Amino acid sequence: MHRADPKLRRALALAVVGTLLLGGLGWWWLQEWLDGLADLPIAAAKGQLLVALAGCLSLLCLCLLALSFYFWHLGAQVVGQGQFPLPGARVVRDVRRVTGEAARRYGRGLQFFGVALLVACLCGAVLGWRVYQALATSVP
Repeated sequence: MHRADPKLRRALALAVVGTLLLGGLGWWWLQEWLDGLADLPIAAAKGQLLVALAGCLSLLCLCLLALSFYFWHLGAQVVGQGQFPLPGARVVRDVRRVTGEAARRYGRGLQFFGVALLVACLCGAVLGWRVYQALATSVP
């Protein structure tokens, strides 16, 4: 049994609370920004909205790309060592240690998930680009 790390649990709880607070502030800022766009001419508002859309899509794709590489790398380590969780890994809850071929299956599953995230990233980038182009050319 791989025991949970109480410090990691507290850090994760603080990260969740911090993320919720930042999300609330972000939502408030978004509402203020959108209210300000209502006063702009249509062409200026369209330009700002397209820049915001491009930024959000880029950030989403970068996050998916980073996660895909993380899961691929983690899966490769699990396949190589034949053990999950990896020795020295900090976990949030108690986890049963898996070794041998079962751990290698976990590792290959992590690698498959990494590839799936990479495909989602590429699809999101292509679809996002098409939406951006459609919006940029359709509204005056």
